[in-house]
Amino acid sequence: MGPAVYTEGEQFQRERRTLFAHAWLLFAASAQLATAGDFVSHSIGGWPLFAIRGGDGEARGFHNVCRHQSMPVVEKAGGSCEMLRCRYHGWTYAPSAKFLEAPPRVAPAEPAEKLGLNAVELIE
Repeated sequence: MGPAVYTEGEQFQRERRTLFAHAWLLFAASAQLATAGDFVSHSIGGWPLFAIRGGDGEARGFHNVCRHQSMPVVEKAGGSCEMLRCRYHGWTYAPSAKFLEAPPRVAPAEPAEKLGLNAVELIE
């Protein structure tokens, strides 16, 4: 039994459903999100996630997946930024995960209110 049993197949999917999807898991230390724009990104249970401190002082968590083509929005493990921008087609989000804009050639037809990043619950 090799390491793949922990990252692939039915055993991994069962753990995702029964453990990771319902348990509180440590994601980052508050000090890593000390000021507005600070973020931390990594994967938990196979889900790419990130946490970011907003301009209002609140820390929030999101799936690290652009709403356009499901590419990562945050590509570094940590840092600071003023906006979140997907490198693939340039969809741009505020630190609150609200959709801001996209280049005209890939602009969405849906209203911007429906295109924010998907949140995950985060407590400090």
